[in-house]
Amino acid sequence: MATFTLKLDDDTLRKLTEAARRAGVTPERMAESMLETWILADDDLPASPGVGEPARAWTSATDEGDDPREEIAANHDLNEVGRPWSEVRPEFVALIDKTFGKAE
Repeated sequence: MATFTLKLDDDTLRKLTEAARRAGVTPERMAESMLETWILADDDLPASPGVGEPARAWTSATDEGDDPREEIAANHDLNEVGRPWSEVRPEFVALIDKTFGKAE
């Protein structure tokens, strides 16, 4: 088994510590478990339960600036107009039905 040092910002450490407390494990064990889950979700392996596409996308990010916390708003058009809800809702409902089945 190998070891390494993980440096976290204060907010991330607080969230990790709180999640570990709720799970009844140490923060170190929680971090280990989370990293294992993210790694298993990568490399075209089936996703682990509870890990979605954002986790896989982030763990496979290897280039400088791929960390979503480092995203710079100036690189985007903040005045971009979205599609109206009346247009988006049917697609959203269809996706929910496909994913979870139709509501009874």
